[in-house]
Amino acid sequence: RVEEAKAVNALALELARRFAMRIVEVEAEEIACDLTIAAGDSTTAAAMKEKIYRLRQAGGYHGPPRP
Repeated sequence: RVEEAKAVNALALELARRFAMRIVEVEAEEIACDLTIAAGDSTTAAAMKEKIYRLRQAGGYHGPPRP
């Protein structure tokens, strides 16, 4: 059900961006990265991790990542 997970996560990411919910945006980006890693695309995942790092820094979100 990976495709369903991607679709639901894409919607969560869209809503997080639309309503400026930074923590939810970071969480959704981390889930997207996890799904990318599971698909075996380590190159894209590395770029996503950099983006997640920048989002966390910009938002002051220094808490632990999702478990």
